[in-house]
Amino acid sequence: AVRDYAVTDENLSPNLPREALPLSADVLKILGCDKDEEDLGSKAIRKELATSWSELIKSKLSDQARTDLLSCYLPPSNLKALEPPKLNLEVAAAINEPARNRDMRLLQFQKQLGSSLSALGYALSSLLEQKGEADLRLVQPLSDAGKLLADLFSSYSSVRKELVSLGLKKELKETLNSVEVDTWLFGTNLDERVKASKNLEKISQELKPVKATTSSNRVSKNFKGTPHVNRVRRDQQPFRQPTRQYRDLSLQDQRTRRGHQRFQGRPINKKARMR
Repeated sequence: AVRDYAVTDENLSPNLPREALPLSADVLKILGCDKDEEDLGSKAIRKELATSWSELIKSKLSDQARTDLLSCYLPPSNLKALEPPKLNLEVAAAINEPARNRDMRLLQFQKQLGSSLSALGYALSSLLEQKGEADLRLVQPLSDAGKLLADLFSSYSSVRKELVSLGLKKELKETLNSVEVDTWLFGTNLDERVKASKNLEKISQELKPVKATTSSNRVSKNFKGTPHVNRVRRDQQPFRQPTRQYRDLSLQDQRTRRGHQRFQGRPINKKARMR
């Protein structure tokens, strides 16, 4: 007899051909056909939830519905960190308008994420406060969801800081990111920290020794020969500017020779005449 590996289900049509019958989960695992589902640990949720959330993913909430939900789930009184940090006024004045608008949009997304965490926290707290031991099957996934959302909330703050820093001086990047995020994106007392950083830079420059510049430093280190002003060709003597007395004697000697040539009837040298 041939062993039947197909799934037995009364809802299946009896007219289906044998090769179209679905296989059991064990057989699919042996064949490796369920590898993706096994890796993802995927499980089905209620059909009603799947339908509702699928529609929201496609068309999103209306503005009014979103506003109502945000007002229902404000950050808990003992967890104000779920309020998105505001952009520092000094930084907002330094960046351009497109950068400010982009940060404001990211802040709204982060605010909605904080409300989601608040709703999840309220539900998990109610579950833990019930009499008797809480059902770990419910506590575990709710707690894991809270961790993932809290990590995403923190990532939003980091991304906002990186994007805003692109429009600021690079020299102040360390000062801006040296403190943790609180109610302000770049921390409190930002103006005082920037002034302290500038004063520190000014003092450090004044404490540095001044390097003296000499004429020898101007000569290229790659030049191995004698400087051009001191070099003399071997077949020539150094050129010296004749003194005034020497020039006068030379001019007088030229005139004497021209007079002697006229006296002897010889032609006068044109070069000498030009001189």
